Amino acid sequence: FVSVLLTILALIGAVSFAYFVTVKLIANTSFQKGVVTINTTGDLDAGEKYIMSAVNLSPSDTFYQSLSELYLVRINNLFQDDKIAQSEAQAQFQSLLGGAIQAAQLAVAYDPTSYQNHLALGRVFEAVVPLEIEGAYDNAKKTYEEALKVNPESPEIYLVLARLEVANKDNAAAKEYITKALEKKNDYADAIFLLSQIQIAENDVPNAINSVSAVATLNPQDSGIFFQLGLLY
Repeated sequence: FVSVLLTILALIGAVSFAYFVTVKLIANTSFQKGVVTINTTGDLDAGEKYIMSAVNLSPSDTFYQSLSELYLVRINNLFQDDKIAQSEAQAQFQSLLGGAIQAAQLAVAYDPTSYQNHLALGRVFEAVVPLEIEGAYDNAKKTYEEALKVNPESPEIYLVLARLEVANKDNAAAKEYITKALEKKNDYADAIFLLSQIQIAENDVPNAINSVSAVATLNPQDSGIFFQLGLLY
């Protein structure tokens, strides 16, 4: 009796495991199809269907992150559409923003120990900071600070906070975060480049030249950096 019971339990376990693996595989395949479709054809509708199918089969923070980013792309496209009526654009914007926030929040809920999930949520709020939507800046900063708690040694998070301050038109605070990012990684090209952009905006050309020169040294294959350096000279 015991041996039969153990055999049945083992069979159930094997079938359950096989089902779990199969569902995961199908979900990942659907997700990859969605990403490829968006990147190769630009068909956001078809890509979203694939990603939603993956989410429904086997929820994952990666899937939720991508869905949130997809809604941000749609918002950006909406801003560039000059043929849509204002009332319809406003309704679509609210719907897309709500969808982006919800997807990113689900990613955080799925794995709150992943700083990338917090960054995904912060990016949604940051995207609408220039629109001066109430609470956008505060929510973005709070979310990025949560990411920093999860991964306090990441220079990337300090750079993200710096960009948020630039969007909030506080260059002094942005420079402080850039300094912290460079303390974590002194050859952080992206941080130096952002500093140069701030210096250019402030007409501090000599220091901007120094910053861009440093970026050019770190990225000798980037022709755009040398072009900007030439413009500064």
